[in-house]
Amino acid sequence: AALHLGYETCPEHALELVFSGEGEPGPDHFRLGHRAMRFSDPDRRELVVNEFLRLRGIPADAHRYEVNGRTPLAWFLDRYRITEDKSSGIVNDPNDWFDDPRDLIPAIQRIVHLSVETTRIVESLPDPFPADRTPNLRWRGPAPGPLTLIVGRCRVARRVGGNARAFGGTTVTAEKAERVVSTDRFCRNLWPESAVWRN
Repeated sequence: AALHLGYETCPEHALELVFSGEGEPGPDHFRLGHRAMRFSDPDRRELVVNEFLRLRGIPADAHRYEVNGRTPLAWFLDRYRITEDKSSGIVNDPNDWFDDPRDLIPAIQRIVHLSVETTRIVESLPDPFPADRTPNLRWRGPAPGPLTLIVGRCRVARRVGGNARAFGGTTVTAEKAERVVSTDRFCRNLWPESAVWRN
């Protein structure tokens, strides 16, 4: 929790700053424009900050931790660019968020550090569901009408007749539904002891 709560002051992951201009980069070289920052390679190891600056050496682990379908770095890139609301004309300029434009680079390095460390912590956790323990799925019934497979609050599929209809619309057998629950890590993490078909 401390890592995520203190993401604005956490350590910075070392990245190589590449400047395409002459001499040393000045404060104005760190300013963001309307075009979003982007990766220059398929492995997402190099980040194009703007026309003057690039950051190299972003580790693969920085792209393995996601929040709501995106990595923290991807969220950062999406938000840190100049945008203007068409209806109100209000301009959102992330350059105003820094006392010194050069503080942008440490902010990116901290996001990379947070992602790498979170990946390390998550992958070091023990398996919460050992191989010799499987959910005790059982039918509660007989009961009329469709039934829903419940693993705690995790609804996996709906029983229609002798089969189970997944919420995505695919009809599967009850046995396959059991295998889905047995291998679904999210469901197993929350309620590993039992799962019940019920109304």
